[in-house]
Amino acid sequence: MPHQHRDAGADVTTPEMLNRVARSLPVWEPTRPGSGYIELTHPDGARVRITADAVIGRQPGEFAEKEGLIGIPVQDPHRSVSRVHAHLWVRPDTPASVSDADSGNGTRLQRGEHYISVAHEPEPLEDGDIIWLGDVGLRTAIQR
Repeated sequence: MPHQHRDAGADVTTPEMLNRVARSLPVWEPTRPGSGYIELTHPDGARVRITADAVIGRQPGEFAEKEGLIGIPVQDPHRSVSRVHAHLWVRPDTPASVSDADSGNGTRLQRGEHYISVAHEPEPLEDGDIIWLGDVGLRTAIQR
């Protein structure tokens, strides 16, 4: 049975669909010092700029909408990424950070050769970190 595509980031199964969703997200340009965004690069090269608090996972759309957050879908043919896997915190007056959302396979940060296990408490991100959601790694670029 072919995959069904749904809008609003609920079910993204192709790079083209992920890129369409990513392009439809609002882009916020920093207007004061200390403001910024996180840009995630997916394994297929698709990039998403996140300008506000978000959740990321295989199907974050419904949860994100209920919580008033941005939903960032991640492709994962092996299903190691939970439907709602992690929270991304992007606020003008605090460092960008990530926390686990009770995912099945956990969230880790790779910083160079070091790995940091991410729990419920937000873990600050650094430019170039790789956020591991199960078996899927997303490279970060941080604009402060």
